[in-house]
Amino acid sequence: MRIVTTSWKPAAAQLRAGFASGDTRSCPISKRLAGTLFSFSPPFLILLVLFLTACNVRPEIPKQERPVYVHDSLYNHIVVSEDGEARYLRFGYGAKQSAMTLGNPTVLRVPYTAYLALGMVFTNPERALMIGLAGGSVARFVRSARPDLTLDVVELDAEVVRVARRYFGVEADGGLRIQVEDGRMFVKRTKDRYDWVILDAFHADSMPHHLATAEFFNEVKGILTPRGVVTMNVAPLGPGVLYLSIIRTLTRVFPQVYLFQVPNRSNIVAVATLDGSRLDGNQIEMAIRELKTRTGDALELLIPAPPYGMQKPLVRGVPVLTDDYAPVDWLRFRRAPAAGIR
Repeated sequence: MRIVTTSWKPAAAQLRAGFASGDTRSCPISKRLAGTLFSFSPPFLILLVLFLTACNVRPEIPKQERPVYVHDSLYNHIVVSEDGEARYLRFGYGAKQSAMTLGNPTVLRVPYTAYLALGMVFTNPERALMIGLAGGSVARFVRSARPDLTLDVVELDAEVVRVARRYFGVEADGGLRIQVEDGRMFVKRTKDRYDWVILDAFHADSMPHHLATAEFFNEVKGILTPRGVVTMNVAPLGPGVLYLSIIRTLTRVFPQVYLFQVPNRSNIVAVATLDGSRLDGNQIEMAIRELKTRTGDALELLIPAPPYGMQKPLVRGVPVLTDDYAPVDWLRFRRAPAAGIR
């Protein structure tokens, strides 16, 4: 039997050059570790070459989409793509963070974003704050539906702001102010008061833990007007109980919390209010219908329905998240059979 071998020296030289240049972003091996590995025998290096090559293989965007812009910022792997109908923003090659219909930019195409508009059902806002810009789909909708409203948007990643402006037409003006800053620091420092706060800050597959704690929610509560409401995208981000801990933490801070399951999605949108008494589900459903009538096809994905449960949600079997204890990534995968909502 004849064994065909491949020379390992050129590949090893190429790898050494890559590590020397510091280009290791797509692979979990450091320069120091690589130097140690290169001291091993040629057969081992052949396997190493195959492994390192595999590190550069990334899942692609759907075949019907073409890449428009791909860039690594300080915080995200930003991917903008489009098909003949819409343009999309992803952090990585996974789920869509934002989408814009090319012929009708105010339509909310990503289902959970339509549910974030529920703040306009629970209050008639004059000033709103949004933490997390993404492609600006919610900001575009709000400015179109309520041009008289003042909207402040806080986004940590300056490159996301540039992408939203260049590829999604999000421009600051007299009614839209965009601030590049950590959302919690903004909340701590602001002297303004808001009728509506929208929380939608995520990485590709996780969320900043300091934006999910009871202390943070109390800080948000402190910048609300008496009629103020909070709408928050509660994404499960895994098979664990993180979403339940977020909901329990919200219910610890706010007098009323309403939960809306996004149809055919795992997202839940929570609405938190300062009201002492709870609104009737039928009244809420009617108000959603009225909002849809006022906004036309922009909220096509928002289904008029009462929230989950007639009473304030009671969550059991999961911890309240605090600044001292917020294991977000652990809870993403922790299963707790006794945990639940009633």
